[in-house]
Amino acid sequence: MNKNSAIRKDIGKNIIDTHCHIGNTPYVSQTAEELLDEMDSLGVSMAVLCPMGANIVCKNQEGNELISNAIKKYPERFIGFASVNPWFGKEAIYELKRSINDLGLSGLKLHPPMQGFQANERIVFPVIEEAIQLKIPIYIHSGTPVFSLPLQILELSLRYPEGIFILGHMGGADFFLDIPLSFNRVSNVYLETSLTCHPVFVSEAVNKIGADRLLFGSDSPTSQIKAELEKIKVLNFEEEVLNKILWGNAYRLFKNAKLDFVQGSSIEDHIRNHELAGIDKFILFTIGGLFSDFIKSNDEIAEVANNYPTKIIPFGTINPWYEEESLEEINRCIKDLHFKGFKLHPWMTGFPINSDLMDTMMKEISKFNVPVIVHSGTPPWSEPLQIAELAYRFPKVKFIMAHMGITDLWKEAIDAARMCNNIWLETSGVPSHPIKLAVEEIGADRIVFGSDSPYGGQGGHIFQLNKIKFLDLKEEDESLILGKNLSKILDINS
Repeated sequence: MNKNSAIRKDIGKNIIDTHCHIGNTPYVSQTAEELLDEMDSLGVSMAVLCPMGANIVCKNQEGNELISNAIKKYPERFIGFASVNPWFGKEAIYELKRSINDLGLSGLKLHPPMQGFQANERIVFPVIEEAIQLKIPIYIHSGTPVFSLPLQILELSLRYPEGIFILGHMGGADFFLDIPLSFNRVSNVYLETSLTCHPVFVSEAVNKIGADRLLFGSDSPTSQIKAELEKIKVLNFEEEVLNKILWGNAYRLFKNAKLDFVQGSSIEDHIRNHELAGIDKFILFTIGGLFSDFIKSNDEIAEVANNYPTKIIPFGTINPWYEEESLEEINRCIKDLHFKGFKLHPWMTGFPINSDLMDTMMKEISKFNVPVIVHSGTPPWSEPLQIAELAYRFPKVKFIMAHMGITDLWKEAIDAARMCNNIWLETSGVPSHPIKLAVEEIGADRIVFGSDSPYGGQGGHIFQLNKIKFLDLKEEDESLILGKNLSKILDINS
């Protein structure tokens, strides 16, 4: 998503409403301030804003500028989605680019009935393709025949597997039954909960598809946020499921919808910021490939690495849900693209790191003696002891535990590294005290420095580096953490 709509880091138990409107119509209207009052009364931390009324149909520029002004005024509260009408052809493409690149919006909202097209017809293809190029999610109203039935949107998602789609209203009152079985076929469609006629539809979606693909939305002011929240809360979900629907899935989706949602995301920015921090080389891997076409994303990383061979150490990514393609991609990454390792993100890709899915992947990776960086600290996908279980099963693979358990599970991360001598702990995203303790308990030779750039912005590199320098470690220990250990793991000259 765009850097002007940064997700709050302290979201905690707050709520993200993924479908709200501001503007005027003959029937209903709402200002940003009126919406904020309702949000504040209900503990809603952030909301996705979309245009409404004529601003959806024809006055797209006016509506998109209204949304832009709101997110600029309240950047910590609103995320903006643009509206363009596909019938305007090249003008729609231009307006979408302007909305994302100049106005600071972060997604696309389509309303087939109001805009007069069927969701799966050719007129919309150029707009979808442009949204994919811009790396933004696409919200589509659903539930209105003959324009936007769930199966029409399913067809669109199958045509564009690299796109990220949000199915508004989960098919509405009449067409939810098309969803549970059909949408198990795809992984690139999220279901938004507003205006579904009965809470049982949400419960059924969780049971049949899983909680990871549901997003809370209210469609305010058409519906009331309070009423839509009660529809979710009355189901008495376990806290983990409830948190995913009310904020966790939205946080994950919008946090990574665009690489440049924080400063320092272009490769030139990356290199410049690393140089300013005194960092000579860095490992680079994809964000977008965690959600869409990992093969294409690996090609993009290879191209960038070839342009900066003295600065970039390229790592690939795979998705174990696509077993055959991933096994082929492991070989291609090492043999053809000359990558130095792999990055896995179980939370983002949706698999437990110690699951049987990983066995064939690890067997293949172990043939090449390259390391694997694994995101850690997010139950139930990638807890440190889950990573330890995998490391125990595959002792020849070198595992780098990213974030060493983050803020809650760093003790388990140290325990995991103590149990398995093929685990190294990486320092980004964890307080300085656990790093100091890890040096004392398992030794500096088992710790590697990382910044998790571009998260943290332009100063993130220096902040993460200072975490190490301010520990007052022995000079040799600091040297090991800042480069020597990784050089040894990668078998390269430091």
